[in-house]
Amino acid sequence: MSNLQLQRKSLPNETGVYLFLDNKKTVIYIGKALNLRKRVNQYFSKTHYNDPFYEEKIKELAKNIHSIEYIVTENEKEALILENIQIKK
Repeated sequence: MSNLQLQRKSLPNETGVYLFLDNKKTVIYIGKALNLRKRVNQYFSKTHYNDPFYEEKIKELAKNIHSIEYIVTENEKEALILENIQIKK
């Protein structure tokens, strides 16, 4: 099992913010989720989207993810604020 698969399996079923990093440890995507495990795993399990451009974009993103970091928050509002702060960084 790869390091990325282990990281995905260890994600909590809690609200928070997730960061996808490439192999140079550069943040390539920041998102928020009510359930971190479910949301992050959607990037790797969904195989067909209605919008072909979106499908290509997600598949390309998933190929470049080398590691995942996350921050658990108390609620959705806190996750939204934290996501905004992380994006501005």
